[in-house]
Amino acid sequence: MYTVTIEIHATSSNYWGKMEFIDKSGNLHERNLQGGQKATVNSNALQAAIDALKVLNSICLLDIHTDNDYLINSVRSGWLASWQKNDWKTAKGKSVSNMEQWKILSALLARHSVRFYKI
Repeated sequence: MYTVTIEIHATSSNYWGKMEFIDKSGNLHERNLQGGQKATVNSNALQAAIDALKVLNSICLLDIHTDNDYLINSVRSGWLASWQKNDWKTAKGKSVSNMEQWKILSALLARHSVRFYKI
């Protein structure tokens, strides 16, 4: 199993970052992430994570580094799992912000082991 390191940054107009892993032969592979849309910082951070995970072809250990608290806390605090169980509603009964992106990200994360790091 490869360890893939993903770094994510976002603003309300774009996102950027990089992915890297070392293969069995010891070769470093890197891929830059870049994109964006006029959206919230949180939506662009989610989209960066989605775009990064879509390119993975095998099960990995993911080390995701980001300064986006929404992304980190939603997974670490168990909110993502609760939203799924509660038909994508928050504890207050409201629809989850960025629900469609969370559904996609949740499906992409499900096959991997994931660690989040605050930068």
